Formats: sequence, C-alpha cells, structure tokens
Amino acid sequence: MDAPQGKVKLAISERSGAYIWVERQELEHITEYLRLTRMYMYAEAMEHVEAVLRINPNNARTLCDKGALLDNMRRTELSIEWFDRALELFPDYAEAHYYKGHALNNLQRFGEALECLGNLQKMHPNYPEGYYEMAIVLLPLRRYREALKNFNRAIELNPHYKKAHEFKGITYMAMERDADAIKCFNEALKIEPDDPDVLEAKAAARDNLRGRRSSRWRGGFGR
Repeated sequence: MDAPQGKVKLAISERSGAYIWVERQELEHITEYLRLTRMYMYAEAMEHVEAVLRINPNNARTLCDKGALLDNMRRTELSIEWFDRALELFPDYAEAHYYKGHALNNLQRFGEALECLGNLQKMHPNYPEGYYEMAIVLLPLRRYREALKNFNRAIELNPHYKKAHEFKGITYMAMERDADAIKCFNEALKIEPDDPDVLEAKAAARDNLRGRRSSRWRGGFGR
C-alpha cells in the first residue's frame, strides 16, 4: 500500500502487526517522548504525548503510551481509560492489554487483571510478557503453582527473560523450596551477572537453607 501524501508508517503493535499512518510532526513528538520516558522525565514526555493527540486523537499507539506514562506517574486509576481507548480502536492490541493488566494489578484489582491478561493470552499465546504479568498477579494471591506455570511458559517463549527467572525463584522461596529458588536465581545471573536484587535474593535463599530463615519475600512481592 502506498503511503498517503506526507505521512509515514508507524507500527503500533509488534505482536499483532497493526500499523497506522502518521504525520511527520507526530513522529517527531513520538520519538521525543520515548526518549524522555527512557530518562524518567515523565512530565516532559507527557507534553509531547499531548501534542501528538492534538494532531491525531485516534493515534492508538500514543493513547496506549499515555496510559503507560500515567501509570509510571502513579496516576494509575486514570491510565485505564487510555488503554481502553486504544483497545476500542484495535481490540487485539497486545501491548495495550499487557499494560492495562499491569495497571489493574497495581490497583490491586486482581480479578480484572487476571481477566484482562487471560484475554491477552488467548489472543496472543506466544507473547511472553502476558504470562509473566499473569504470574505476577497470582503471587500476592498465593496461587503459587499457577504462577510457576505462567513463569515457565514465559521462559519457554523467551529463555533470556531475566525477570521471569528471578520471580520464579522468589515464588519457590515463598513455597520454602529454596534449593529450587537458587537454581532460578543462577539462571537469572547468567543473563545479568551483577543484578543486585537477584544477588540479594540468592543470598537470602542460601540463608534459608542454612537455617537462618529470611522473611524478605514471604507474603510480599515487589518488582
């Protein structure tokens, strides 16, 4: 398909292959807000997000990105609306489902988060982030075996998914299976050898095996 005059093609979802045509000015703002977001300059990034939406209120990519930005700014309740707007335009938008599930989990709306991520898994069964986030939601609910199943699927799809190895280990710690936890932490350290959180978790699991029980991850699962 030939590009409309003065517009460029922009992928909105790597998983679904969906794309939209945007003005070059939109693309400049998108490039800038992505750069600022990587620098944790969220307020400045939001100015460019709003500039894009003034040009094109139906830019689904930016609608989703605004939701993710609001979540990062701890305005999570507001973020849900923007994910829903993106999903109205592209119902199979994998990243929008993922970020919405993440936000619902942050709000401790666990049932809604599980439903959202379950739909994501059905639509995109080879999307590892959907399984990882599902497992993260299941942890505070103490549904450890289901969480392990989801971590395993995420790792099967992406063997280098460091966070999945790490939190699989933390799940084993919660189940008092510290030897299995250490194996998971070792896999995570193969990917990122100096990760301080993984090194600390591994040390805690070793303490547990030596009889000095650690309570660091029991009943709480930060990420």
